[in-house]
Amino acid sequence: MYLTNNPRQWRFMYSKAHVPHKQPQAVDEFFGALESQKNDLKALQRERAALKKLENVRRDHETRISGLQKEQEEDMMKAALIEANLEVVIFLFLRRQQFSKQHSNQALLALKHKNRLKYWPTFRYR
Repeated sequence: MYLTNNPRQWRFMYSKAHVPHKQPQAVDEFFGALESQKNDLKALQRERAALKKLENVRRDHETRISGLQKEQEEDMMKAALIEANLEVVIFLFLRRQQFSKQHSNQALLALKHKNRLKYWPTFRYR
């Protein structure tokens, strides 16, 4: 076919009847490759997000473990101090028990009085 300047003939030359069969296959291959690249990119993004979450969980566990180890060391120090001063601790514990037995009635009366005062301002006379 020869080239022409007539637009009516252009329409005939480039109509679907003149499209070779290889072109749709090339278009399919192109868009298929593009789609596979998109899928690969999405899979890579999901993998990165999962690795990031895993790293965050690992860091969180490490901080928790270090905090628990510090707390354990402090508790061990407190236990050592209590054992070193065991006589004083027992004496103070017994004195506290005696004090609480002697003053339990007074404490109950104080609580009752406190509760009455707590609700007294909201009481209205009729």
